[in-house]
Amino acid sequence: MLVERLLIQHFRNIAKADIQPDSRVNLFMGSNGQGKTSVLEAVGILGSLRSFRESKPADWIQTGENHAELLATIAPETGQPEWRSEVRVLLAR
Repeated sequence: MLVERLLIQHFRNIAKADIQPDSRVNLFMGSNGQGKTSVLEAVGILGSLRSFRESKPADWIQTGENHAELLATIAPETGQPEWRSEVRVLLAR
């Protein structure tokens, strides 16, 4: 399964990110505290509804906001029957 699009809004320290990853390799670079781990955490939550960090879902919402949204558009890998689906997690305080 491939993630064709990842939309993150008001999650941890990410105000908004709209990522369209490559189907092969993706590299996230940046200084500490820039959101690299938060992107990986968002993907994990979309896949399992759990965080690998020890925290409550209310802690996932960006400080000063009353909601957060995670959305992934997923599709099969090359050579598989064609389909698309969206997985969305909405969080509210």
